[in-house]
Formats: sequence, structure tokens, C-alpha cells
Amino acid sequence: MNKITLLFLVLGALFMFIGWMLRRFPPNLRNQWYGYRTATSQRSEEVWDFAQGYAAMMMQRLGLLYVIVSSVARWLPTSLEWIGFLALVFFIISMISVLVHIEQKLKREFPL
Repeated sequence: MNKITLLFLVLGALFMFIGWMLRRFPPNLRNQWYGYRTATSQRSEEVWDFAQGYAAMMMQRLGLLYVIVSSVARWLPTSLEWIGFLALVFFIISMISVLVHIEQKLKREFPL
């Protein structure tokens, strides 16, 4: 198993665990320490509760995507110098896209 495969496998497991934790132990009150915390998600208790469940589901999906990518990454040659950079770019793009998706969903479900 190469380093990139291991990285995506660990990230996948971590995101799946975080999503499970958010579903199993959702934060009951808006707070600054735990949960999906953005200006949009903290507009009201109703938005907050919805955001926690939706973010948990998206984190679990992202974790599953990383596990799938880890199985594909094992076939990539590890001698490529840019493979670490490619993994970092994939991580950043996937995190940003999940955050944007959640924010758009919140704005559709709870318009101002």
C-alpha cells in the first residue's frame, strides 16, 4: 500500500467517523466548539438542527468518496513527484465543494 492510498483511506475513515459522531451526538445548542458552524447555520435553531444532520450526511459521503479514491490511488505509480500535490489539491477541492454544497442547501431550504 502506497502513502497516497493510506492517506485517503485514513481521511475517509476519519470523515466517516466525524459524520457518524455528528449524527449520533448532534450539538443541541448553537455553540462555538462543536458542529457545523457557519453564519448561515447559526441563523436559528431550526437551521442549526438541519445543518448538523445534513453536514453529517455530507461528511459520511465525503469519507466514502475518499475510501473509493484510496482504492483507485493504489494503482497510481508512487514514483511520481506530483502525486502528493495532486492529493492535496483533491482534498482542498473536495472540502470546498462540500462546504459550498451545504451552504447552498441551507439557503434553498431556509431563504431569508
